[in-house]
Amino acid sequence: MLKTARDPKTGGRKITFTLPAEHAGGTISVVGNFNDWTPGVTVLARRGASQSASVVVPADYIAVFRYLGEGGLWFDEPEASYVDAGASVLMPPAEKKPAARKAAAKPAEPKGADAEPVATTAPKAAAKRTTTTRPAAAKPAAKPTAETAPAAAKPARAPRKAAVKKPAE
Repeated sequence: MLKTARDPKTGGRKITFTLPAEHAGGTISVVGNFNDWTPGVTVLARRGASQSASVVVPADYIAVFRYLGEGGLWFDEPEASYVDAGASVLMPPAEKKPAARKAAAKPAEPKGADAEPVATTAPKAAAKRTTTTRPAAAKPAAKPTAETAPAAAKPARAPRKAAVKKPAE
């Protein structure tokens, strides 16, 4: 059995490998890319009716592993993301998509004499028209002055003509 959880100390992913205590493999190691495939580094320890071991890997790490029992008995984990001819593979959990944004908060709509109706369209899925109100148009902005107007663009320069050499006579 496999169990994964976020490791609070590192922010990585803690993978716990668990097998029945009376497994036919005897003393069992988890051997994989997280421990350089070295037998005896990650040994399952007996815990009541089961035996287990844990490793911490980066959150996006693809763990590739096998179990190694006494006498060179290799076996795979059926609960892995998939098992190929050479190992069990545990993929990182799919990234959670951000929750769908709720409709943008609408600003407070003025009511009364200052309001004027405006036709807006709803999203395509709804395909219907609705009417909302907005404040009456404000006074037009003052004409730009020398202080507020953008700097005038400089006229473009004409490209330079390449010097033409006369052939020697």
